[in-house]
Amino acid sequence: MLPHLPPNSRWTSGRKAEEESITPSRAERGNSIAMHSLREYVERGLITQAERNVLREAILSRKNILIAGKDGAGKNAFVNVLLKEMESLTPEHRVVILEDNADPRCLTRLRNQENIMTLQCFMKNFFALTTGNHPNATMQDLIKVAIRYQPDRVVLDKINGIEEALYLLQAWERYPGGICTLYAKSARDGVARMEEFVFGLAGLAPKKRIAKVIDIVVFLMKGTNGPELTELIALEGIKDEQYVFRDLSNRLY
Repeated sequence: MLPHLPPNSRWTSGRKAEEESITPSRAERGNSIAMHSLREYVERGLITQAERNVLREAILSRKNILIAGKDGAGKNAFVNVLLKEMESLTPEHRVVILEDNADPRCLTRLRNQENIMTLQCFMKNFFALTTGNHPNATMQDLIKVAIRYQPDRVVLDKINGIEEALYLLQAWERYPGGICTLYAKSARDGVARMEEFVFGLAGLAPKKRIAKVIDIVVFLMKGTNGPELTELIALEGIKDEQYVFRDLSNRLY
């Protein structure tokens, strides 16, 4: 039986072997403070008003946003807030969320097709496609089903490997204005990791393609009051085979 967890929490269970006996164990991770809008982030001092304006304008202009951070930084919580801003700013857009497991945002099961579970989210025009950890379901399967929904935007839960990175670029090229999370040590490291992933699958350096598809990069760190935005940069192109970044927050890193 699953425990009662606070919003934006994760729960993992397993069995721990101790000598000849097997005892159950579990690990829980969650955010102690649940915030529902970028305004709340500003009020808590986690982002500035200028950064809030940049993010809202990025959503309105359908910029692709990569959210980078270490484990436990609050990347998923920040995605949830951006999705709510997206719902408020562009309610007419159909948003498809691709993820491994069902999210608390999407509790109503619609149907199962090709090993893909489709769920209606609480937010209007938002749908989640999940593999449900099915062994025969892949990210490519999710993308194929997502196309049938004719989405305006595609949101990917997280990138764990080379296939997800390549499929994300393909989806964002076709349906701009998406969001994705990625483990990284800085905003620029997030872009570098994307390049490493795609290079590993395609066998070539995809700098131009990455610079064309990724528009905004956010870097979060775990703070006492919630996920703290420490970097907000724009990826503006390539010059002399190097990425061109522009600081959008005027912070000193």
